Order: sequence, then structure tokens, then C-alpha cells
Amino acid sequence: MTGFVDAGDAQAVAEVVRLALPAVGLDGLLAQLGGVPGFRFEPAQPRGLLRAAVPARLHQGDQTVESGREGVLLLHVVRDIVLAREPLPVGRLPEVLSSLLARAVRDSGGRDAASAVLTALRDAVEL
Repeated sequence: MTGFVDAGDAQAVAEVVRLALPAVGLDGLLAQLGGVPGFRFEPAQPRGLLRAAVPARLHQGDQTVESGREGVLLLHVVRDIVLAREPLPVGRLPEVLSSLLARAVRDSGGRDAASAVLTALRDAVEL
């Protein structure tokens, strides 16, 4: 493919997510999207002595995608309190991440940065 991925095109974003997920894995995909303005990424932390493991998380406003042992969860978080926890089937992941990306771009104005991240991700997995 040539040209940039339009961060405002929900179908194009969902397609990049569908392509990238098997290639880079969920944690890798969340880490890449964490480079988009408006997102905050927390990498997974392994279990240690007297410390529980912490799953990888991608935050956007009051929504968080969490990759843990129980699978993928969509959390609604307000002031560090989880108000809702919804299991997220892998088939819905492209749609959810696409909508979160649209919110991040709208909130931060980082459309060019989001397009650059998505284009690099698409080109990397298509090699």
C-alpha cells in the first residue's frame, strides 16, 4: 500500500489493527498506539517477590484497554476507580481501538502523528 493511513477513517484504522494484531501481538500494538498524542501506555510489569503482575494498559480519557491473564478488558475508569469492566472479544478489538483513536485525535489534535504511527505500523506488518 502507498500513502498515509487517514487517522480519521475508522475503517482504515480498524484494518491496520486487524493486520497488526497477529504480527506484533496485543501488548506490542498497545505500545505502538501509546505513541499517539492523547494515549498513555503502561507496559506490563512481571510478577516479583511480594508484588503482583500488572497487565499492559492503554489509557484514553476514561477508557482503558487492559491486556491481562483474564483476556482483554475494556475498563471505564474515573479518578483511578474502575466503574465498569467489560470483557473484550478479540473480534471487537479493532472497532474499539479505532473509536479510542478517534477520541484521542479529537481531544489532542494529533491527527498527523496518529497517521504517521498507523502508516508505520501498516508498512511494518506488510513487509
